[in-house]
Amino acid sequence: MDQKSTANYFKKASALFRKDLIQHRSAFLGLFVFLVFTWFLFAITSWSAPSRISLLETHALFMRMSWVITAFAVGNRLVVSENYGRTFRFLETLPLGRFEIGLTKYITGFFLLISLALGSALLSFLFAALFEAIEESLIVAILIRTLGFCASVWSFVFMMGHLGKLRIVLYVVFSFALLILSATTEFELLRWGPFALVGKGFVFDPRVPWRELGVSVGLAFACFGIAAWLESFRDGSLQERLAQPLSARERAMTGIAIIALLMAGTGLAPEPEPDPYHLSGPHVVFSRRVPLGITYGSQELEDAAKSLLNELEASLLELQEAMGWSALPSLRISHRSSLDNRTFEIAHLRRGDGALVRANLSHFAGKAQEADPQGLEAALIRALFEDRSNRRAAFEPQAWFFWGFPIWWASCGPSKFANPSEGPCRLPLQRRLAAQLPIIQGRAVGAKEFLAWNTVLEQYGEHTAEALAGTAIQVLAEKKGSEVPILLAKRWLAPWAPNDSRISFVNWLFPPPKQIEKQVGISIDELLGLLREHLLRERGEQEIARFVSFLQPWPLARFEATPGPAQHHTLAITVDWARGLGALITVRSLRIGPYDMHIDPALLQRKQEVLEHSPMTIPLPLQSFAGDRVFLAVDIEHPKIGFPIRIFSKRIDIK
Repeated sequence: MDQKSTANYFKKASALFRKDLIQHRSAFLGLFVFLVFTWFLFAITSWSAPSRISLLETHALFMRMSWVITAFAVGNRLVVSENYGRTFRFLETLPLGRFEIGLTKYITGFFLLISLALGSALLSFLFAALFEAIEESLIVAILIRTLGFCASVWSFVFMMGHLGKLRIVLYVVFSFALLILSATTEFELLRWGPFALVGKGFVFDPRVPWRELGVSVGLAFACFGIAAWLESFRDGSLQERLAQPLSARERAMTGIAIIALLMAGTGLAPEPEPDPYHLSGPHVVFSRRVPLGITYGSQELEDAAKSLLNELEASLLELQEAMGWSALPSLRISHRSSLDNRTFEIAHLRRGDGALVRANLSHFAGKAQEADPQGLEAALIRALFEDRSNRRAAFEPQAWFFWGFPIWWASCGPSKFANPSEGPCRLPLQRRLAAQLPIIQGRAVGAKEFLAWNTVLEQYGEHTAEALAGTAIQVLAEKKGSEVPILLAKRWLAPWAPNDSRISFVNWLFPPPKQIEKQVGISIDELLGLLREHLLRERGEQEIARFVSFLQPWPLARFEATPGPAQHHTLAITVDWARGLGALITVRSLRIGPYDMHIDPALLQRKQEVLEHSPMTIPLPLQSFAGDRVFLAVDIEHPKIGFPIRIFSKRIDIK
């Protein structure tokens, strides 16, 4: 094409571009208003989300939902409506070839959609820059991902529009085919091509996924090529035929094809896996009164398993009655010899599949004194509540109650404390000692921390956090009566949680602190004041005073990051506590990226050393880059203490 022909084409194409804008101006204006509204809606959602990582999530939500809807609407207006409305016949009378008309419409749609996508990206960058730092590499990666996603999706929609009466059928067939492919093979749709571009790392990962980008660009070229072929094949006769309605025969064939696809999917689908935690075999004991089973691994632990089963039966039956449940779900305890006496692992099963807790039952055998029966029962009850709440109880504002009520019930429940004349019920000594740690460190856990319980778990560790929450509920029971914690548990933990946002909406309308104040007549601040008074009063007891004295001076930990080759940083923790020689030090670490995230304890890397001299430096296996954020926590367990205490916990930005 010479220069004159090119100029002539652009002149005709610009006229066709203006014609499309004028013809569809009402639809385009409505789409623009819809997109502006949804963008601001997503911005408010990202801002108010309790688990927000970055405000750039506004752009991710916009591209995954609103923009995709708009792409299909634009394709329908520019291609489908003109084919069915016979407008295309009028365009054929103009001095433009069929390919030129199709190319112009493709460019028109792509220009509109890419302008909207880049506008969303720009607004999201400006919105996020007001509250957080954004790296240039992240901006470039987001823009490249956005362009690749726009090109592939618009090309696919443009191609499907040219398929006319077959497009709806093909949409259904493609959807079923992808579902069957995902269910019967290792293919993961969300990690492929354009889906991966706007996946989990869309607005978080500064790296460009070149492989997925190449797949998306290849898909865009392939779809555009098919559309161009459909337009030009036999001077458009095929496209004109596809623009006609489906005949009765074609509808019947379509139904047969869909039924055959469903039958193939049913036949190829793998059989449902059996329950992976079904307890069977010779080393299992079951309760006849509650759905509880215990695997004990070897014959030597049979007596310990039976004794533990008898102890838990009465408490679980009382819990069922107190919570108003008609029945308990399946409860399981599994022996794992690698765990210590204070560690109880809660397995995350499918919703409604009950609870599974792993524990080392050898500590319960014979005359062993290091067993923690209250801790095991508390872990089992916590797993039960976690299943009923769809794992939400650990993240809602009442998470402190979710951690504290099980240990209080295991220590002060009706079957544990049946004689009020003996004085108020108290938690086991180890828990009372652990609850003293915040005061020993000179810190105060306020209402803000209590309502964001994950920060307390990170700062003090699960053992201390559980003890602190359990002591708060013990104080509440002493002040208002032992029936009050049960009433709150029945309201917050007992109901079967719906799998939607209703609970969050109710908590927004009626915040848990207000619920406590209304139902119990005591505010969170008053409860925490009573808790502090209780802890200070207990420091006069001999065992607790000896414990406080042993921890003086408080062990110290310092963090160091040393630059290494290829921009790596070597991390190390230095522990200084001369009095604790022989203690076991556990360092937990995790690289969490440039943004904050909720930390799953199961993901933490762990390294253990014995404190042989003071100070002692412990190199960590975790490597990071400048700009990364890492989480580090240091626990010390001394034989004279008997449980781990957390001396260091911090999210650190690597410089």
